[in-house]
Amino acid sequence: MLGVRVRPRNGDALSRLRRTAAVCWLLLAALSAASAVAGWQNNQQPDAQDFQITVADENGVAVPSALLTLTDRSNSFVQKAETDYAGRYRFSVLATGVYSLRVEKDGFFVFNSNDVWVGEGSNLEVTLNHTQEYAESVNVVYSPPAIDPQKTAVTATLSREDIIDLPFNVGRDIRYALPLLPGVLQDADGQLHVAGANTYQIADQLDGFNVSDPATGLFNVRTSVDSLQSAEVESGRYSAEYGKGSGGVVSLRTLMGDDHFRFLATDFIPAIQQFGGLHFKTWTPRFTFSGPIRKNKAWFMNAADGEYDLNLIRDLPPGANQGSAWRVSNLSKAQVNLTSSNILTASLLVNDYRSDHLGLSVFTPLPTTLDQRDAARLLMLKDQQLFPGGTLLEVGAALGAYHDSLFPLGSSPYVNRAGQFSGNYF
Repeated sequence: MLGVRVRPRNGDALSRLRRTAAVCWLLLAALSAASAVAGWQNNQQPDAQDFQITVADENGVAVPSALLTLTDRSNSFVQKAETDYAGRYRFSVLATGVYSLRVEKDGFFVFNSNDVWVGEGSNLEVTLNHTQEYAESVNVVYSPPAIDPQKTAVTATLSREDIIDLPFNVGRDIRYALPLLPGVLQDADGQLHVAGANTYQIADQLDGFNVSDPATGLFNVRTSVDSLQSAEVESGRYSAEYGKGSGGVVSLRTLMGDDHFRFLATDFIPAIQQFGGLHFKTWTPRFTFSGPIRKNKAWFMNAADGEYDLNLIRDLPPGANQGSAWRVSNLSKAQVNLTSSNILTASLLVNDYRSDHLGLSVFTPLPTTLDQRDAARLLMLKDQQLFPGGTLLEVGAALGAYHDSLFPLGSSPYVNRAGQFSGNYF
C-alpha cells in the first residue's frame, strides 16, 4: 500500500512570518541604538561655528576699537566685543542660525543688520561711513561705567561733531577746544598741559607723526579745524608707541576725501574797525576741498586757513600805534589703495607766521618791539599693510623743517626806567 504524507501549507507561512518578525525586531533595535548614539554625540558636540567680522571705512581703512553687539533671534544670547588694530574680531562657538549685528564707533554712522547668517565658513565685511552730515541725538539711558582691565590709559576724545558744535574761545584753533576735556589746562600763551605736566613733556601728534617743535617742545603747528576727524588726549600708562611724551599725548586725526566732491568755506567776511580811518581788524577765512582722484581707488583732501589781526593802540601817536600779525596754514593729503590690503597715504603741512611790532603797548613803544617770523614744513608718508591672519604693519616716515626768529628794530641799548622802556630789545 502506497501512502503519501502532505504537510499543510499554512504551517510554512506561519514559520516564515515568525522569522520575518524577528528580523524586523532586530532592525528596529539596531536603528534605535544608532539614534541614541547619534543623539548622545550631538549632545556632546553641539553644532558650533566661528564667525569673523571685518570692519573698514568707506576708503577701505581698517577701523579699530569698533564696538560689536551680536544677538540671536530670541534675544537670549548677547555677545559684545571690540575690533583689533586690523578691524577684525572672531566670535567663537556660535550656533548656526540668523543673528542681529550692531557696529558702532564715535565719528561713524551706526551699522545695523537683523539678518546676519552664521554658518560653516561664513564671514562678514562691514563698511562704516564717516559722519559727514550734521546729526544730533539725545541718549537718556544711563549705563554704569565699566572698568576695562585691558585698557590702562586714561583717554578722552573730541569727535568731529564736538569740534564743530561745542563753543570755545578761539574757534579756529583746536588748542582752545582741548581744555573742554578733563585733565587738560591751557596757559596764557595758549599752550596745553595734560595731567599737570609741562608743555614740553607732552607728545603732540598729527596723524601719528610728532609735530612738537624740536627746539622748544611747544605745540605751535596749526591746521584748520575743518580738516580734523577727531582730537584725543591720553594720560596714564599709554602705549609705548608714543615715545617721549612723559606727561601725556595729544593726538589729532585728520579727514580724507571720499567718492564725492565736498566744499566748505567759512568766515570769508573780515571784521572792520574805524579808528584813524577804516581798517581790517580781524580776518580768519577757512576753505576745505576734498573728493576722488579715482573713484574707489584714490582720494585727496586740502584744507587751508588764514588769520589776520591788527593791533591799534589809542594812546600812542599815529604812525607808531599799530602792529599786525598774519598766519596761514595748508594741509594737503592724498590716499591710494594700492591693493585691498595695502594703503599708502601722503601729507604735506605748511605753516607760516609773521608778526610786526610784537608786544606793542602803551608801556612798550614801537622801537622796543620785535618782528617775529615762524615757519614749519612737514612732509609725511605712511604705508599700511594688512597680512592674512589680521596682522597690521604700519610704516611711516616724515621730514620736518622748523624756523623761529625774532628781530629787534635797531641796535640802541634797551633801557627800563621804572616800567618805561626805550631803546631796542634785546
